[in-house]
Amino acid sequence: MFPGAAGTVTGTNVAGASATDNYFYMVYGKYAGSDLDGLNDFDRVKQPNGHCLSLYDCNTFFARQNAGMPTWANVDNPTYHGLTVVLRRPLTRGVGFDFNYTYSKALDMASGGTGESAGIQDAFNPKDSRSYSNFDVRHNITVNSITDLPFGKGKLFLKDASSWMDQIVGGWQLSMIGRFRTGTPVTVTTGGVFPTNYLNGSLAILKPGAVLPTPNVQFNANGQPSLFPLTSVSSFYGQYPGQTGSRNLLRGPSNTNFDLALGKTFRMPMEGHTLQVRGEAFNAFNIVNFGGLSTTVSAPATFGQFSSASDARVIQLALRYEF
Repeated sequence: MFPGAAGTVTGTNVAGASATDNYFYMVYGKYAGSDLDGLNDFDRVKQPNGHCLSLYDCNTFFARQNAGMPTWANVDNPTYHGLTVVLRRPLTRGVGFDFNYTYSKALDMASGGTGESAGIQDAFNPKDSRSYSNFDVRHNITVNSITDLPFGKGKLFLKDASSWMDQIVGGWQLSMIGRFRTGTPVTVTTGGVFPTNYLNGSLAILKPGAVLPTPNVQFNANGQPSLFPLTSVSSFYGQYPGQTGSRNLLRGPSNTNFDLALGKTFRMPMEGHTLQVRGEAFNAFNIVNFGGLSTTVSAPATFGQFSSASDARVIQLALRYEF
């Protein structure tokens, strides 16, 4: 297909090099395994004689307008299986709660609504991209509760309190929302290398004999919080030209959060009128949930390292008048 490539690489003479030699040099010597970048140079870059290196001249493989043509099709066959356990108590005698646990597994060929996030590596073999969905969560727990503290008139403690005493010790309420989930899948990438699809950079694959690193939040050799040690990058390399990499190969960090609120309700002199003072704490226990996980083999100095974290504890005060 590229007889004109013998002895030259886009204008650079290589004495005695065959067309095949130069093609592999272009892919691996210049573009680090990016097969589509090498093909682009041979098919679209005009040589000094005004022609391209392809047998049938320029644009044999790539159209003049662009280097790729995105298309959308309903070809996915996603599956979701889950078990949900719910334990609920309506607000009764000042106590109510809702506990939900889901154990699930989601698989698909691509996750996302539009854009490259929903793309696949090999349009001729979509099923090769089938893996865990981007939103797959193995364990997910949510819980919320409301508790009227048992102090004041008619309550368990100080039930015979006078009106003025009840205004002090009564009307207190504690509420909580808690969430926990295990990590979502994470893909290991190789950066700007396009071995199979010119619209999607290559994914990494696990090297033969290597094992997947175990996620464990720690400080790496840079002294930075990370999920995997820096040496884990040596377990991966990029997919081969024309093949599909391993999608969603690793798992990101888990996420835990608790929001708490403490409120005090005062009965006003007018019937049916109340005043509530509330203090609310978001991420009340100041749990650090990391984000911005680096999983690019082209950046080995930061592989497995976090670059962001969710908000620290935030406290707000509120005043509510009801009538």
